[in-house]
Amino acid sequence: CQHLPDETLQISSLFGVNAAVLPCCQKDHDGSWKAAGKTMGIPIGQLMDILTAGKMMSWTTGQNVGVKYQVKMKHIDEKITPQNRLILCKAVALDGSDTIAKNRSNSKVDIAHKKLERAYKRAHHHTDDDNMNLSLSLPSAIIGLCVGMLISPLFRKR
Repeated sequence: CQHLPDETLQISSLFGVNAAVLPCCQKDHDGSWKAAGKTMGIPIGQLMDILTAGKMMSWTTGQNVGVKYQVKMKHIDEKITPQNRLILCKAVALDGSDTIAKNRSNSKVDIAHKKLERAYKRAHHHTDDDNMNLSLSLPSAIIGLCVGMLISPLFRKR
């Protein structure tokens, strides 16, 4: 799901809003950074997180809605999660003031929220039929258990 933090930050920057992501499953899909990371002794997960943060710090990110981004990376205790790099992106007005551009309407925020929901559902394969899937999973589990019990004597050591 390397694409999910990227999509989240991209949508956020289109609307000039603050964003925070905790990336996981980092991958270098075209292989262009893997060798560089290996040469520099930087694990691919850390390198991909740095590149993701860098995208938000780009000179043009958020410019079309009157903001730029201040980006920080925070570390969460590894006992909580091994994916412990939090990328915080704060939208600030292009003039450097600490306020987000005021020209966004609630409808734009609603649209951004709906896009983020669609991206999440696409990444995690959620559908509107999730309740039906849950109702089908119980019979499947019972059938699987029964079949396993029936064939397990065939695999016992004698």
